[in-house]
Amino acid sequence: MFVLVVTTLSCLAYSNLTCNITVDSKDPRHGLVRAGDDFHCSPLPGVNNTLSGCMEQCCEADECLSFSWNAPWTLQNWNGCISGENCCCLKNKVPPLETNSWSMNITTGTVTRPPVLCVDDNVCCSLNGELTNNGTTCSCYKGWRGFDCGELDLAPVDNIDGCFQTKVNIKDCDTNCGPSSWGGLPMQDGKGVWHLFASRFVNNCTLAGWNPGSTVVRATSKNPMGPFVYQETVFNTFHHNPTVRLIPKNISGMGADIYMMLMIGDNVSPPSGVGAKCTKGAPLDVHHLEGYIKMAWSYSLEGPWNYSHHTMVTPGSVDDWDAMVTNPSALIMADGTSYIFYRGTQWPANGYERIGFAKATSWKGPYGRPFGKHDPLWDANDQGAFVEDPVVWEDSRGNYHLISHGHWDENGYLAFAQHPEGPWYFRHKPTYTNVLTLTNGTNITMVQRERPQLLFDSNRNPTILYTGVAPPGAAFYGYTYTHAQKIN
Repeated sequence: MFVLVVTTLSCLAYSNLTCNITVDSKDPRHGLVRAGDDFHCSPLPGVNNTLSGCMEQCCEADECLSFSWNAPWTLQNWNGCISGENCCCLKNKVPPLETNSWSMNITTGTVTRPPVLCVDDNVCCSLNGELTNNGTTCSCYKGWRGFDCGELDLAPVDNIDGCFQTKVNIKDCDTNCGPSSWGGLPMQDGKGVWHLFASRFVNNCTLAGWNPGSTVVRATSKNPMGPFVYQETVFNTFHHNPTVRLIPKNISGMGADIYMMLMIGDNVSPPSGVGAKCTKGAPLDVHHLEGYIKMAWSYSLEGPWNYSHHTMVTPGSVDDWDAMVTNPSALIMADGTSYIFYRGTQWPANGYERIGFAKATSWKGPYGRPFGKHDPLWDANDQGAFVEDPVVWEDSRGNYHLISHGHWDENGYLAFAQHPEGPWYFRHKPTYTNVLTLTNGTNITMVQRERPQLLFDSNRNPTILYTGVAPPGAAFYGYTYTHAQKIN
């Protein structure tokens, strides 16, 4: 039931079950109105041909943020409005207020909606909390915050220094500075030492020269926050995006615990040039090595590593959404069932980045799409959910989460599911941003913040977020390093 509520304010407030509407002015002829940004205009039929009917139509359209009710439309037929008839226009923005300079009665207003706490039955609070107060609020588990428990509860940092970083003079980076690193995740050995596996570029290449300039290196520290000290190059050019998982003895099939590493690339010669002048790009990658998902395994974090020369995930056909597959993340189940989640794009890469998965009965593979399923995890046409760099995990309650990177704004995004094969729900608000808040309250915006990976405590709560970052003053795809930020 659509209900009109008259308040004591200078405007009118309307509400129904799904949204609240505030009208901008009581005077439709001479009051302030909002013009432009219409995505849909039309007359309304029958009993809905009223101001309330227009407001209800805006409420029912998720993308509607404001509306205008033109009673009647006095101009020429335009954009669905018919001269002499009432016309309802829905807007996907909130234009600024201006004086009504048109020769017609116009009533405009804005829409607010209560926060969505549940996306489906029993799928509430981003699966990171519990409903409280009769289902009106979320109480978040450790590591999470926000009205729907969809934001990582990141702690302020003392400065923007990295956990694996070569300090440079940014002014030198146009020619030669580094070496740069690009994300990573540490694993602890039995002696208490943390081993970070990260991407690092040869010849002081900037991020622009990551292909073929990237290598996989191991660095160590007594503290998971670093600083990490380089120990060795585990895989030379071109290898990139390492992520390591422990496979316990009972499912390894190797008679002991082992470590599995996923990465992309293959053995090729390093680039020529140095710094920002490293040779790079498609001419050196005729085989699309960015799309070669490789695996290695070892009994020890110090190696030696057994390298698989074949690719672990077969790409789709040339016209598929995942004609090129990259950015692997492993999910190993207690029974040994293994998943590789990946980013898929068409080739040449067109920016339509979607997430999919392949499955195997063992970490060794072979990996394939289950039941022939070959769809992205969520709506393939949702451009607001085109993301890359997935990291996926199971929490202590048996729910599944995936954090990824959004190229359009350098923020991180969360998706969640009750089963690894879905359905997956994508959260369109950032779970973290490229803004670092310092302990003194200052906010610093990083040029880039990508390649998220997470460290967890014994209860599977996230404790540290690792990302590859470019600091203020660096060029986009310039000097980078690996950053660690504690999670409360």
